[in-house]
Amino acid sequence: MGNIIDTILSDPTFIWVAIILAILLVLGLVKKIFKLVMVVIAVFVLYVGYLYYTGDDPANAVNEAIEDIKNIDTKKMKKKMEKTLEDVIEKTEDAVKDVQKKVNK
Repeated sequence: MGNIIDTILSDPTFIWVAIILAILLVLGLVKKIFKLVMVVIAVFVLYVGYLYYTGDDPANAVNEAIEDIKNIDTKKMKKKMEKTLEDVIEKTEDAVKDVQKKVNK
């Protein structure tokens, strides 16, 4: 790992490739999170519309949903986020190795 970092930091081409990969990675994550938030909002609006249409009390249902969200197991969520981050780091390292192999040819 240290050898890869030394190689990247010693060559300006690698630095630019690493910066571009990092930017693409961040943009990809932000884009996915944005899509997820938009889907959740759309589902929430549809759910409230359904409750209104069926005659149920939307305010009560929304309050129950908020309480359910507050009771989410944060430790479990943290473990999933850590696993995802580890996968991203691994894929990034693989991408850097692939670029390094192509440059060395």
